[in-house]
Amino acid sequence: MEGKLAGKLLVDMAKHKGMPEEKVKMLEFAFLEYEDHIEAYGFCLSENPDQLSQWRGYADDGRGVSIGFTTDFLEQTEGAMLNRIKYKDAEHEKILRPIFSKFDELASTGALDRPSKGTILVPKLQEVYEQEKVQYERNVKRFLLMFFEILPKLFFLKSQAFMEELEWRLVALYENFTNEHKEIDFHAVSDLIKPYTERAICDKGIKEIILGPKNRTPINTVKALLNNNGFMNVEVRISDSSYR
Repeated sequence: MEGKLAGKLLVDMAKHKGMPEEKVKMLEFAFLEYEDHIEAYGFCLSENPDQLSQWRGYADDGRGVSIGFTTDFLEQTEGAMLNRIKYKDAEHEKILRPIFSKFDELASTGALDRPSKGTILVPKLQEVYEQEKVQYERNVKRFLLMFFEILPKLFFLKSQAFMEELEWRLVALYENFTNEHKEIDFHAVSDLIKPYTERAICDKGIKEIILGPKNRTPINTVKALLNNNGFMNVEVRISDSSYR
């Protein structure tokens, strides 16, 4: 999950700042909280429609097809966000720096320190302790709410090792499975059950089909399939990539 990448970067910032271990663990806790409460459903695309490494990795070793969707269709998909993936460390830090700075501010003022009941020799009045406890819980809640505000952006961060993919991602967020979502379905893949959601493709949602280097389907057959399903005037061509 890309959220783990963001989590690691935030924790690294905290350690570099010299924050106490308790505060570092609080940052990690924030990520565990969102992982427990949020499910992200992603539809991954690429700016490059005809790249050999992606044919090999994502299209049955070149036997599949590359589908070019229209920008209007993707941008108007209900309940989902479309964004370009950010790969560079500087871009990641720019997104994460505001939430870290706010956390640092709260932590440095003691606002995130757990209240103490005092000691046996110098006990704290119960009334004072209860007031401090209420304020502490408010501060933690404030931080978690700020964290959730940047949550959608975390699903558009990725390691720069994947930069050549030039990925865009369409993401829909849902509360986890403790709440029923009738639009979510499931299918089995090998040893894994995967949840997914469906989105209808409008008749102008597809603009191009590229047949993979190992796909033997005649172009006219693909055009007939498209026409029979209401997708007219879609360009169909053979990949320029070669395995030789």
